[in-house]
Amino acid sequence: MFEDDACLKKMINNLAQVINDAVSESPDMRKALNAIKKKGYGVDVSLAACIGLYKPECLDGESEDVTPINFEFNKDDLAFLKSLKIKLDEK
Repeated sequence: MFEDDACLKKMINNLAQVINDAVSESPDMRKALNAIKKKGYGVDVSLAACIGLYKPECLDGESEDVTPINFEFNKDDLAFLKSLKIKLDEK
């Protein structure tokens, strides 16, 4: 698929770690979790990130077929993203 799959895999893993660090180190995230914990509840947070890759020359439709990845966020995903001030395009 891509020329240097090992290097690409390393870059994707790095991106995943950066996303994880951004979420886990967020003061807003800590504040929201602490508010729930103060009410006596334990909290487990799970966030799935979908990373789509493409080559820019594929965008013109000439080089390769690009298959879009379809997924939906559930209400908990949307609430979590909103708490991080992440807005999604509504399509």
